[in-house]
Amino acid sequence: MKISGVSTNKVINLYKARNISKTQSKSKVNSKDSLQISELGKSLSSFSIEDNIVPDNKTVEKIKTQIRNGTYKVDTKALSQKIMEMIEGKEI
Repeated sequence: MKISGVSTNKVINLYKARNISKTQSKSKVNSKDSLQISELGKSLSSFSIEDNIVPDNKTVEKIKTQIRNGTYKVDTKALSQKIMEMIEGKEI
């Protein structure tokens, strides 16, 4: 049985053309990256390294001297209040 009009070159060219069109359609798909930031992340964005309150050298030296002399007193009420605020989330 002879099928006329169909050669192997035509079949191969048809296959290649179809394969090329598939790869082109895949490359046309625009994939975009996305990023979602949680509420915690958004709240943390308001903080920065520069926000840290760093006492001046004079204050640091004063505290160091008091510690060396044994005269430095910790305000336990203020300390415990700050700890509670941090635990409750008021400072975060």
